Amino acid sequence: MSSPNEESLTPPDSDLPSDLEFSIVGKELLNRVELDIRDRISRRNIIAAIETIHIDDEENLLIYDDAGYALIALDGSVSGMGSIRTEIENIVVLCSMDTYDVPELPAGDFSLNIDAISKSSSGIGNKLLQILASSFLIIGILLLFSPLFINFPRPGSGILTTVSGFGFIFTGLFLLLVVVHSRLSDRFRSTEYEDRLKKIGIGSDFRPDFLPPSDKK
Repeated sequence: MSSPNEESLTPPDSDLPSDLEFSIVGKELLNRVELDIRDRISRRNIIAAIETIHIDDEENLLIYDDAGYALIALDGSVSGMGSIRTEIENIVVLCSMDTYDVPELPAGDFSLNIDAISKSSSGIGNKLLQILASSFLIIGILLLFSPLFINFPRPGSGILTTVSGFGFIFTGLFLLLVVVHSRLSDRFRSTEYEDRLKKIGIGSDFRPDFLPPSDKK
């Protein structure tokens, strides 16, 4: 009798086509899927937790986020709920193909970490915009008050510098608004990201209630 690793099986509990055959199954498939998902997590393409659990003494790979989960069995079948199940099914299909090169395990700490979340933006783009906005404001203020200290030989020069000063000031204020909006957007995204990690249970012993029960070890 052939072992699960030697025969091509079709997942029975899946939305995948019924005539789809897997060339790689068993422990090798789970290892390939785990490597692929960990690579996606390291690049933040997927925000999820990944675990190896045992159900009825059989090894399964569990991937879950804050809204659903995907459970991958040794035969390649995928069960679960939520949008992550569909996403994981596609990954399982890729990893089951001999022609698909699974990424190597990322070096360093690739895991999701609440402590690593930056609460404020320190990007060079925002810093350059701040410097540019400050320069425009300073130039605008100097131009605006220059008629009080400089006697212009040509009539109307004072009005021209005043108009130019207001133009520089408005431009500087606009750039500052862009920086503020960018910082607020970064803060919102960071807060949303942190909330998702907490709902998954990253950094704590919390586990979502919808996860399937596993064998007690």
